[in-house]
Parts: sequence; structure tokens; C-alpha cells
Amino acid sequence: MAARADEALSIHRFCRALVQHRRLYGVDPSRLAAIRVLDHRRSGGRGRQLCRGRGIDDAGDRRLRPAAHVGCGGGRAPVSDPGGPPRPGGLPPPRLRPWAGLPWIWAVPVIALVIAAWLGLRTISDRGPVITISFANAEGIELGRNEAARTTIRYKNVELGRVASLGLSDDKSSVVVTAEMRREAEPLLRSDTKFWVVRPRLGFSGISGLSTLVSGAYIGMLPGEQPSGARDFRGLDNPPPAQGLVNGKIFALTTERMPAISDAAPVYFHGVQVGEVMDHTLSDKDGTVSVNVFIYQPHSTLIRPGSQFWIAAGVEATIGTQGLQVETETLQTLLSGAIVFETPPDALTEAESPPGSKYTLYRDRKSAADSADPVRVSYQVSFPGPLHGMAIGTPVELRGIPIGRVSALRLEYDQASEDIRVPATIEISPHRIAIPG
Repeated sequence: MAARADEALSIHRFCRALVQHRRLYGVDPSRLAAIRVLDHRRSGGRGRQLCRGRGIDDAGDRRLRPAAHVGCGGGRAPVSDPGGPPRPGGLPPPRLRPWAGLPWIWAVPVIALVIAAWLGLRTISDRGPVITISFANAEGIELGRNEAARTTIRYKNVELGRVASLGLSDDKSSVVVTAEMRREAEPLLRSDTKFWVVRPRLGFSGISGLSTLVSGAYIGMLPGEQPSGARDFRGLDNPPPAQGLVNGKIFALTTERMPAISDAAPVYFHGVQVGEVMDHTLSDKDGTVSVNVFIYQPHSTLIRPGSQFWIAAGVEATIGTQGLQVETETLQTLLSGAIVFETPPDALTEAESPPGSKYTLYRDRKSAADSADPVRVSYQVSFPGPLHGMAIGTPVELRGIPIGRVSALRLEYDQASEDIRVPATIEISPHRIAIPG
């Protein structure tokens, strides 16, 4: 049986449009509604295709187009590319896709990079000099795994640096602390700047450093007066006096022998603490001892040229016409000692003493009072018989009122009587005896 020949489509192409290489050819004007325009905005392409469905333009039978319709696109240009025939080899023409920019997700690493760069620049700009501090031991100094756990260096409770490392000195006798300071701390790093470890301490004046029980110990800092630029320092075993932390003046007290007082001992005026002992030095020239005291403001205005300083006795007993009188000081004075000063009313009219003024430190109140007499007249007296109970400093009284004191006693041989007598030298203060008129 002979094969049936395929029915050829009409050459008018009215019934069907030709799809070749994903292009439309020979579209009848009356069938344009079956064509949908595709807008490939993301890929940058644009074209036409047949609408999917069961319309008249869908291929649904076995009829074939004549060879004249199919060859080289039917001899007519495709609907989507009216500019020319298809490319050789059946390849579609290349399409240019415009650059749509970076996706928004790339903003996250860019912002992170900007923040990291800003933090790095800030760290470099805040970084100051590196210093070393030598301490007897590393008690209270922490070197944590991260920067937040490291011991801080503070001045007036403001952080100016942190400990970077710990080590031993070359002779292994001390601990060397290396610290990184902030830039604003550089003018405060002077050769006489002091460093010490702030931690809870129990002293004669009470308990200090209680806040470190919660926040941890830190290194305190007290700037000096010398030019800046120092990088190596020697730490203190104990906190320095309040000098630098509060305003005030320093005065030097001279005595022949170091009294039984310690550094940081209080200085009293009328029973109120107005200062403290800083330190003491021994003179190589005359062997005297100089005790430096720091008087807080505004109490430093009470120091005048006529002021007197003496060592506070823990217990002072005197015997007079009223019997035995005993005066005791506070427990702190009994343990650490103290210095007391007094400014007479007539001395308050004088100008304030400048810082660094020198005064004599007397051994007790009586010696200071005796030194206040502007004029003293000396007399030598002799008493028959032994002088029991008389000593240097014994008061000389007139009708029960002290007007002088015994300043010297000595043994003297009298050749005429072939006897030994004890003449006494007394000093009388004439201003204590008022002469009317």
C-alpha cells in the first residue's frame, strides 16, 4: 500500500506562523494577539514567543509546511529580529546585558570593613607611650587574657593606661610592670611622678581602698613637678600623702632628733586634722632632721610666721597648784604619733607663710610656749642644801603663776666654805608681769 503523502500547508501561511530558532516568522497580522512580548529585564534580553494554550496557533496536527516556507526562515526575516537573517549555523545573535550593580547583600561586609577600619584608627590615635614601673612584688596586679581584665592605671580615678606585661628585673630583685599609656597621659609622665598599687589597707587613719574590693586593685598615679618625658619609674610600697590629690602647702619642720612619728601621721590644729606628714630627711651638714608636712587648703592659710609646731604627746601629766592634771590624745596619736601647731591671735595679723617656709619642731607644748617669749632675762640663783625635784625645765612661779623656767643646773665647788653647791640658771619672761603705767 502506498504511503499517503503529507498534506502541504497553504503557501499563504494564513493558518500557522513559523517558529524557527526561537524566532517567529511569517506572522499573519490577524494573529498578533497570539504573540506575547517577553521583557527579560534581569538578563537584559527582549523577544517574542507564542502564548501557551490550545489556540489556533498551537501545533496540533500532522500537516507540514512546504519546503519553501521552511528554508532560511521562509525567505522572510523573523518578527523579533527585523534587522536581518539568522546567524549561520543556527546560533541566535548575541545580546548585551547592562551591569545591574552589586546586590544589597554586599553592603554587610562593606559596613563591617568600615567599622573595623575606624576602630583601628581610633586605637592608634589614642595609643600613647610605653612605660615601665618597678615594684617590690606584683601583689594586686592582674594580667588577664583580654585587655578588659588587665590592671588599669588611674589618676583621680580616670583611666590613663593598662598593664601590658609583667617580668622580673635583671637582678631578679623586683617586678617590672610594662604599661601602655594613653596619649593624654604623656604630659604627666615626669621624673618625679609617683605610682603605687591601690588596694584595701588598714592604717592608723582607718581603712582605705574599700572600693577595690568590687572593682579590683589598680595602680594609682600622682604627677610630679619635673619636666615630662620620663619612661622608667620606681613604684611606692605605700600610698603617698594627699599632696597632688588636694590643694595645699608644704612646710619644713627642723628638730635635733627624729620624733616618734611615722610618715602619713596627722597634723592637728585645735584637735582637727588639717594635714599630714610627708617624709623626713637627715641633714649631712649639722645632723638635724627635717620633717616635711603637707597642710590642706584652706587650713594652710592658718600658717603664719609666728606659728609654733610641737610633737603631740600621747599622755601628758602636769602637777600644779590644782593638783595632778592628765591629758590624753586619740588612739591614732598614741600609735602613729602626731604633730600639733598653734597660731597665737596676734600672729594672725601677719601675712600668710609661703610654701617651703621653715619652722622649729619642739618636743612638747611647754617647750613651744616657752619659745614664744620675745624677751627672757637670765638669773643665776643658789639654794642651800640639796635641790631635790629640780630639773631643767622646772617652772619658775610667782605667787603660783609661771613666769619662767630653769634653763641650766651645774655643780660648783666653793673654796671659801669648802662646800659644793648647785647654782641654777633661770629665765624670766618680763612680759608675763604687767607693770601699769
